[in-house]
Amino acid sequence: MTSEMKRFIVLLLIVITLPALAQKYQAGVYAGPNFSFLSVNSDFSFSWSDRYKPGFGFEAGGFGSLKLSGKLSFDHSLSFQFITHRDKKTIHFTDEVGNTIANSDLNVINNGYVTLSPQLSFKIIKSMYFGTGVNVNFLVFSKSNFKEIENVSRLKNTFYKFLNFSIPLVAGYDIRDFFIRLKFDFGLSNLMKDPDSYFVEKERTLSLSLGYFLFNGSSASTD
Repeated sequence: MTSEMKRFIVLLLIVITLPALAQKYQAGVYAGPNFSFLSVNSDFSFSWSDRYKPGFGFEAGGFGSLKLSGKLSFDHSLSFQFITHRDKKTIHFTDEVGNTIANSDLNVINNGYVTLSPQLSFKIIKSMYFGTGVNVNFLVFSKSNFKEIENVSRLKNTFYKFLNFSIPLVAGYDIRDFFIRLKFDFGLSNLMKDPDSYFVEKERTLSLSLGYFLFNGSSASTD
């Protein structure tokens, strides 16, 4: 078989397969607010009342969904997440004896991530589904605002990892060309870059998104 013949067969298979896949494929965009907080463990005296307050941010991105069976779909998305954490008050770190060894007037931490998320979703009814998978989060920027009496300084954080992972738990509902999605991201990775850091920080994020189907090939199919 000649190379030209092989290329023709591959092209023919693609042409035959694409219409079938198109009938099972969805793609669109979404955006909405998020609500996040840090789960923090420390070797220092660090009471619950001193932990960071939850903060509001946003998430926006694009997604695709390939129907694998009547109920099961493979979903994939690429998004940008802006996540904010705020401190509750001035934090005093003490050693085992009780001596104050550090004070922090950290006011706001802003993290920006690009997130790649492959998932599997299962339809409960025709328009409602639940899903889970893994989030691969790439840190784009991380900045802190330090409040020092009358001055506020903004510093670039260098103590967070470039890459971390989380598990998304997703519930969604389709309304014609639109959908609503509620998602909780459970952080698996310690965000701190230094393995000897006194802190173990993991993110927890709840987001609510409104989306629009740019292409909805599966809308004509039935369960």
